[in-house]
Amino acid sequence: MFPFTSTPDQLEFRDAVRAFASQEIAPIALEHDRSGESPLGVHERFWRQGLAERLLPAPDGARSPYLVMFCIAAEELAYSCAAIASLIMLPLFFNRLVLELLPEPARSQFRAQLCANPTIASFAATERQSGSDLRLMDTRAERVDGGYVLTGRKQFSTNLRHASKVIVVARTGGSGERPASAMTWFLVPTTHPDVAIGDRWQTLGLRA
Repeated sequence: MFPFTSTPDQLEFRDAVRAFASQEIAPIALEHDRSGESPLGVHERFWRQGLAERLLPAPDGARSPYLVMFCIAAEELAYSCAAIASLIMLPLFFNRLVLELLPEPARSQFRAQLCANPTIASFAATERQSGSDLRLMDTRAERVDGGYVLTGRKQFSTNLRHASKVIVVARTGGSGERPASAMTWFLVPTTHPDVAIGDRWQTLGLRA
């Protein structure tokens, strides 16, 4: 076991997230598990209270360790409801990935936009025939004038029905290449006319 001592900042953040979960999630968790409806207002209030922004890259682009803070937030939220924790934390993680990959000034612009108007992002990699094994993925992206055309079908994408954008993993290289060099991530707006979202799957647990 590795010795670990929380910093004062981590403890303060833990207490703030714990209070948020106790006040905003715990009282409604059972209701939303029964109805299967996602409380989008809780996601927005997590941002409005400044908790989400503390998990984003710094405005000046300075890199800082964040995984411990992510784990703290996920644990505290999931104690009240794992499904609602996923509604908050997974889009936050995916939006952070986008921020990490964007060049300036697009990174700063997207960060400011995200803090002013929090949006949900989703991630699409899993396929029916291959699961999450990217080596067997069929979805392809072909370069055309002005960009790429993506062709394929994904099986699972958490929170997709609420998302304004989805990160789609597609094959851009040959089947013999290593997955890291043969795959590319594309940020796709879910409102694109060629994006079709299927029916929601009924699950045992994690329903909100």
